[in-house]
Parts: sequence; structure tokens; C-alpha cells
Amino acid sequence: MNTNVTGPLDWGVIEEFARANDRTPLLRPLCLAWMKTIPLVLPCAKCRGSSEAMVHLKPPENEFMEGRALAYVHELKSFVNDKLGRGERTIELEVLQKRAAVWKHFVSFEALMDVLGLKVLNMAQRPEPLPKVHYAHLVMTLQLAFVVYKVPILKFRRLKFCSRPQGPRLAGLQPMSPKRTRNNGSQGYGLLSPIPKT
Repeated sequence: MNTNVTGPLDWGVIEEFARANDRTPLLRPLCLAWMKTIPLVLPCAKCRGSSEAMVHLKPPENEFMEGRALAYVHELKSFVNDKLGRGERTIELEVLQKRAAVWKHFVSFEALMDVLGLKVLNMAQRPEPLPKVHYAHLVMTLQLAFVVYKVPILKFRRLKFCSRPQGPRLAGLQPMSPKRTRNNGSQGYGLLSPIPKT
């Protein structure tokens, strides 16, 4: 896995969840448990070593439970970048806090899912199984992602499907109404309307 590509996205996810921790007290126990797995699962060996050293020097419990996770993550990132000789790449804490106040997200939900997909593929290609903490980290990341990004849980409804494909009505699809055309003006296909409740 190319950490030059995934590294900035990983840090964006860490900052995203740290901001959620500071804003939502109910998430703090899960964010803290997730944060404790970070030094064990980072793909870069030097980053793992540096972040483990930082966590031993300054455990995250107080910072996360008191709503100062974003400042802690900034300190962690600065520490790791200094050890890598990239200290000049770390932005000021004030700039990070302004971004946290203005930006909707540090990383898009799609980018987060891409990173998780790469991690899963990387884990699947290893000849020996990874420690259980890697799998726990993936599950907690998904839990936090669905809450932080407010991904709606789909409600399944009974849909009426046509029995035989006829013309454009293929397998229960019909042309969208003019109000539901795509951005480029072409007409797409949508599911037939749900059966009304009687």
C-alpha cells in the first residue's frame, strides 16, 4: 500500500473523528477506543513507532474524554511528522481549528470507504492473519463513519416489479419523470413506486 497516497487520507479521517469526539460527548468512549488502535494499525512502520511513543508519553484518555481530541491529534501528527523529518508539513493548530469550524468534513465519506477498501485488500493479501486489533479497528471505523457522516439507514419497502421486461421497463425499472432527470439532461431509470399501504 502506497502510504504517500493513503497517509494524508488516514490523517484526515483521524482529524474527522477527533472533531466528532469534541462535538458529541456520547461518541467519546468509542472515539477513544478507536484512537487507541491507531498506533497499532498505521501502515507506515515509522509512523506506528512514533505514534506508539507519543501515546506512551501522553495517553489520550484525558484529552478525548474532556473534548480536546482535535488538539491531541494535532500534537500526535506534529510528533510523527517531526520523527519523519517532515515537521514543516504540519499546519498550525489554530488553522486546523478554523478548518474544523468551517469545513463540513476533512475527508469525504467516499474517500474513507476507499481507504478502508484498500486496507481490507491489503489484509487479504497477507499470508498470515493479522492481529485481531486490525479487524476491531475496521469495525469501529465503520461504526463511527456511519454516525459522523450521518449515512441514512435504508428502509426496505415492498416494490412492485413488472413480471416481464417490456420496452424500457426492464426488471422493474421505468423511465424517470422529467423532474428526476440526470444532471446532463439524459433520462435515467428508477425503481417503480412502492405499493401503497391499504
